[in-house]
Amino acid sequence: MTRVYVILICATVSVTTLTCCPLLPLAYPDPPEDAEIPLEVTVVPPSLVESETDREAYVTLEEAVRKAPEGATIVLGLGTYTLENPLEIDKSIHLVGTAMEGTEISARGTHTIRYRGDGLFSAKDITFDNQMISGSNTVIVEEGEFEFIRCRFTGATNPQGGEKHGSGLWISGSASGTVQGCTAEDNELAGIHVDGESQVTLEDTVCTDNDFAGVFFNNEAIGVARGNTCSENGNGIVLQGTAQPTLENNICRGNDFAGIAYWEEASGTALQNDCTENEWHGIYAGGESQPDLKENTCEDNLHCGIVVDEKAWPTLDGNTCSRNGGPGILYSGDASGTARRNTCSENYHGITITDQAYPTLEENSVKNNGEMGVVYTGAAGGEGRRNVCSKNGRHGIYLDGQAQPTLTDNVCADNKEAGIVYLEESGGTASNNECTGNDIGIYVAE
Repeated sequence: MTRVYVILICATVSVTTLTCCPLLPLAYPDPPEDAEIPLEVTVVPPSLVESETDREAYVTLEEAVRKAPEGATIVLGLGTYTLENPLEIDKSIHLVGTAMEGTEISARGTHTIRYRGDGLFSAKDITFDNQMISGSNTVIVEEGEFEFIRCRFTGATNPQGGEKHGSGLWISGSASGTVQGCTAEDNELAGIHVDGESQVTLEDTVCTDNDFAGVFFNNEAIGVARGNTCSENGNGIVLQGTAQPTLENNICRGNDFAGIAYWEEASGTALQNDCTENEWHGIYAGGESQPDLKENTCEDNLHCGIVVDEKAWPTLDGNTCSRNGGPGILYSGDASGTARRNTCSENYHGITITDQAYPTLEENSVKNNGEMGVVYTGAAGGEGRRNVCSKNGRHGIYLDGQAQPTLTDNVCADNKEAGIVYLEESGGTASNNECTGNDIGIYVAE
């Protein structure tokens, strides 16, 4: 005969305060050998622990974690489980709530939960909150494997600035795992922070109202972010250090600076992301970053579709940059790299190259922009070949300052003023360009 000892755990809910009361041990007959024992049992409000051999309830979540065997499942009922101290977990544990909106774990400390173990730590259908005002991360995973499904991470604070506090979920060390269908909101640094040498697969997650970034990949972090929505953050997704994740099919909209931002020596691939309606730029690449930006949509941003700044040297291939308040693509600083087969239409300028930037522009479609198709200004250089610059409000290609690019085999047609214009001290080489249907073919100022 199996004995099950049940002790209720207090879970604070908004309407009723539940009272903890121990129950007498209950005796149940052993089940038939062929009977199915459920893998998960939800009890309201106790914290129920299940392992392969038995199940038992505990007074507190802390006690349940402390006494649970390796690999046990802890099932949490409806309510808020307020921890007296941050919860430290160093063994494989699986936390299961009733729903993201119904089960909450909260603490007032530098973190709510921290996992440092060798096995798998998982959580499902739980909100993790933090009440510390002087600097915190809500959930920390430093080692081992992890899996978060339909969880919310909120409340992390960062009053002193920097990168040590303020993340809803902070993954660091050599941790690896999956975050799926989660929400990270109202954190003072990042919704989800992937750091160190950690690796994450992040899918179908919403990150909103985070002060610095919805998702922050830092240092040597890698992984895949796919199908996520990052809106109304400081930035949608930030990559820094030598991080090199793959970003696919994410929506990065309405952020204060950029939909996606690469800094320092970050790299990786950004493929088919929607970076629209951001307060500054759709995608920003600065520092010495070298990402591959492919088939992204950067539309209706207040300033630029894509910015390549400082010493960045990305590859831009097949992106659509339309209806941006400034250039569809802007190269500035000492930036370089290649822009190939991009479409830049209905922007103020199609593509602008300024300062000492020297990119290679190949086979881009630069049409129907309000002013110029391509602008070379400052001391800009580089090469422009086989681009189509047509039906722009003024000129197809415009050069001023000391710009010295090489222009070869471009088509500059049906622009309202000139096909190609050289002003001030600009120069360089122009050969085999077709300038037809313009008011002036090529204009060179004396």
